[in-house]
Amino acid sequence: MADSEKDAFLAELVARHGAPLEKFLARKMNNPEDAAEVAQDAFLRLHRMQEPEKLDNARAFLFQVANNLAIDQ
Repeated sequence: MADSEKDAFLAELVARHGAPLEKFLARKMNNPEDAAEVAQDAFLRLHRMQEPEKLDNARAFLFQVANNLAIDQ
């Protein structure tokens, strides 16, 4: 996948799931600022993947990564 296609895939993921992810993390972490930072880190993890578009369920993977990052923090 070309970088522009990967970027488009990730941009759509952010647009569709960014706000719900931050709400989920804010409830979990009791801090909206930390939640926004963890959400950004989760999206960066997906960006570093070779082919994130091949995930069976990118939303579930994103939320699991974010949940794990929140636990680690």
